[in-house]
Amino acid sequence: MGIDMFDVIKKEQSQENIILNYIESKKAEGESQETIDNDLKKNFNVDSNYLSEVQNKLREKGKKNTTIGIVLLVVSILINIFLLTKGRISIPAILLFGLGIWKLVQGEHQLRKN
Repeated sequence: MGIDMFDVIKKEQSQENIILNYIESKKAEGESQETIDNDLKKNFNVDSNYLSEVQNKLREKGKKNTTIGIVLLVVSILINIFLLTKGRISIPAILLFGLGIWKLVQGEHQLRKN
């Protein structure tokens, strides 16, 4: 009988994802920023302040993912170097390296969306 905050947050995030996907598709089509802003106001009832807030959130998420990816790469490389001096190879360190690359690519992709 009350408001479920998790549902509210989930709806906001899905709305943000829809808006960001819409912006990305319009930019891929070659639309200008003014045209995209007008379409967002008309179709989604979104003002430019909310749009800049959503883009800032995406930029911050991209920076975090890039940082996490770099840290994972460095840690996995250090672990592998340490183990290679003993003549061993660690599968978890290799998986950590792959995860680091994935997070790095994901972060760069999020930064390029803006």
